[in-house]
Amino acid sequence: MSQEGEKKPETTNFWQQLRTKKQDKTQTEVVSIRSLFRYANTTELFYLVLGTIASIAFGVCLPLGLVIFGNLVDSFIDRAANLCSLNFTSLIQQYCPSNVTLTSTNFYATVSLCNITKSTFAFIHYDIKSHTNKQVFILIIIACVNLISGYVRVILLEISAERQTRTIRQILFQSVLKKDVVFFDTHKTGELSVRFTNDINKIHDGIGNKFGSVIEVLITFISCITIGFIKGWKLSLVIFAFAPIVFIIAVILFRIVTEMTVIELKAYGKAGAVAEEVFICISIGFLTTVQASPYFQALYEARVAAFGIWKIVDEINNVDSDKGLTKDDLIGEIHFSNVYFSYPSRPDAPILNNLSFNIKSGQTVALVGSSGSGKSTCIQLLQRFYDSQLGSILIDGKQINEYNLKWLRKHIGVVNQEPILFHTTIRENILLGSDSATNEEIYEAAKMANAHDFIMTLPNKYETLVGERGAALSGGQKQRIAIARALLRDPKILLLDEATSALDYESEKIVQKALDQVAQGRTTLIIAHRLSTVRNADKIIVMQQGEVVEEGDHDSLMKAQGIYFDLIKQQNLCQFEEEEEEELQLEQNEITKLMSGDETNNDLIEQVHHKKTIDSATQSVISAVYGMKNSLAGYKLHENDDEKKIAIKERKKNTTVDILQMNKPEWIFIAIGCIAASINGAREPHRLEFCNDFTIRRNLLPVIFID
Repeated sequence: MSQEGEKKPETTNFWQQLRTKKQDKTQTEVVSIRSLFRYANTTELFYLVLGTIASIAFGVCLPLGLVIFGNLVDSFIDRAANLCSLNFTSLIQQYCPSNVTLTSTNFYATVSLCNITKSTFAFIHYDIKSHTNKQVFILIIIACVNLISGYVRVILLEISAERQTRTIRQILFQSVLKKDVVFFDTHKTGELSVRFTNDINKIHDGIGNKFGSVIEVLITFISCITIGFIKGWKLSLVIFAFAPIVFIIAVILFRIVTEMTVIELKAYGKAGAVAEEVFICISIGFLTTVQASPYFQALYEARVAAFGIWKIVDEINNVDSDKGLTKDDLIGEIHFSNVYFSYPSRPDAPILNNLSFNIKSGQTVALVGSSGSGKSTCIQLLQRFYDSQLGSILIDGKQINEYNLKWLRKHIGVVNQEPILFHTTIRENILLGSDSATNEEIYEAAKMANAHDFIMTLPNKYETLVGERGAALSGGQKQRIAIARALLRDPKILLLDEATSALDYESEKIVQKALDQVAQGRTTLIIAHRLSTVRNADKIIVMQQGEVVEEGDHDSLMKAQGIYFDLIKQQNLCQFEEEEEEELQLEQNEITKLMSGDETNNDLIEQVHHKKTIDSATQSVISAVYGMKNSLAGYKLHENDDEKKIAIKERKKNTTVDILQMNKPEWIFIAIGCIAASINGAREPHRLEFCNDFTIRRNLLPVIFID
């Protein structure tokens, strides 16, 4: 027995489940057929009209051909009907010998045995040749029209579709380039690539040859039904009512009609011809609609795909708007006041929480804090990738959303952690910062970014190709080119988002020197991964969970020994751990090389002694800063590493025999597999040899028999 108070499972009947499915089913949004051709110009519409006319002509050819073919069949039926009307008994008695019998089936074969003259035969003479030649000539004309209209339809509609899809792809690409970051956050990865490929290809199919096929099928269906009702409307109604059955019995019915006896032809000659034409036209009409399902599906998929593309194109682009405030000069004062923000893709996760700080014109301010504290979000808000939900962001005392977006971004220079370079020359990559810049301005920007010297050492200098994503350049060189690109527009506000975090120590020093130089005289906001790079900042703002928790310069924050002090200490320890991990990775690579025999024992011993010297120096520095306990903790793991590497070097090299010995328990399966592989390899040559021998012996058989 079930426990008291236990709920019984809810049961639903079939109709409730069906109703639930209907409610859950979302309606697919499509555009109208007319909307598919919204980007067709006059030439493409002209091609479309001609292609449509050709499709109509192509669709009419089949039912017309059926009518002519029916008339051709009528010619034979009329001839047979004339024979069936003769009195063969009277003809035999008057004109034929006693041993000759005339019937409708052997009339033309035995009539020459009888004494029937041409004048006597005239009343039954039927000129079938003249009747059939006329019908065949019309069929040839229809075939020519069918060929020409089909060719013209495909050519014109495909040309029109190609031109239209090229225009759609260009418009979609331009529209995507003008979208803000919110658009890319709210669309899944890969969705845009699907729009550019699959969806546009579906539109191409829907407005190209398959669109003509849809028109052709509709015209064929209408023509066949019309002809069927003209030839025999009563029979057409019956067939139309039982159309599904027609598909099943059509073949049987055709065979029955062709095997009718002479008596049936005599009585129903004309009716048989009419019935045949009606059956053919009605069945062909329905058959074409069944075969046309892929074309209708392509048209429907094109309408669905066009809905998604038109939606993207028709969205309002704030980036391309001409509205907004512009000024002759931008001072560069920035003020965040009680700003609240969460990303549109994650509205339930607040990023900035009552954030407030000020940046004066010409100041260099650094934002520091743990990951997820909202540092990069501030830079994105200043570029107006997003708008804050609450609070205000002021630039020169004006709301940031009051400025014209293009004008604002022209006065902001951005250098990100990973510079984006295009597969073109250095000059053109820098020129992307300002299209109207001269060569002198490009050189000056490169000099300010400490990039001019290394560019001039390259073979082609500023015309050197940087490779795919700048693969031909080092990380520091790419970053300096990105800085030059940002400086080319002479920005009043410079945003540096961890610009040196991905560089090695030497490159970081060079790039940091360039950044310190270009920051002079500009309002600079820095997000730094390495806190050592922001020691000289005018102000350091410490953020935590979207709020400002500390603010001041480096010295004052270190004296306060607060969160900034803890971050400095923690980063030093993390940096030490990263160096340890790099050393471990290096040791693993060395072990791999030793096992492959790429180094000599002398090189190994020299590397070990060199590493011990570096380790001793590093241990002394860490001991002085953090104490002896911390310095020894990380080195206990490396106590016997060098001795282990020497022992590994002294070991015997692994060979194929050693590998086979490790697989000794499976030697039976390995042997069977090798034997089977050998047999399989010899199978093809033996088969060819057998076929060759068989062919030779077969060719010798006639010679043997002759001998």
